Amino acid sequence: MKQRWRATEAVSDISYYFAWCTKYRRKLLDLDIRNRMDNLLRSAALQLNAKIEELDLFPDHVVMCITAHPVLAPHQIVQHLKRETYRALTAEFPSLKSRVPSLWTRPYYVSTQRIKPEEAINRFIDSQKNR
Repeated sequence: MKQRWRATEAVSDISYYFAWCTKYRRKLLDLDIRNRMDNLLRSAALQLNAKIEELDLFPDHVVMCITAHPVLAPHQIVQHLKRETYRALTAEFPSLKSRVPSLWTRPYYVSTQRIKPEEAINRFIDSQKNR
């Protein structure tokens, strides 16, 4: 069930689709890292009082749908998720630090569409090959 927030004057139901890639689109996220990352992302979302509705983890990118409180801007959400996963993954998997200068690219894709914008996400991911 989707999470909703209530205030005195409003009820909100805001979901974002996010996508971001690993640095240089390197296939850094093996199965062990993806399994750990699933837990890390869900934990980081809870810190924001947000809920991950859908999560797809690939060797070189992340796609998710997350429901969050309307006071959080999309950039705050994605920065928090990237920062928390970077810190934990590089601590637990030190080889990641030696393979890339940072785990994630700066750019990310965000949409508020109700239906997964797969074509737009794929275009974004393809554009990140040399970042």
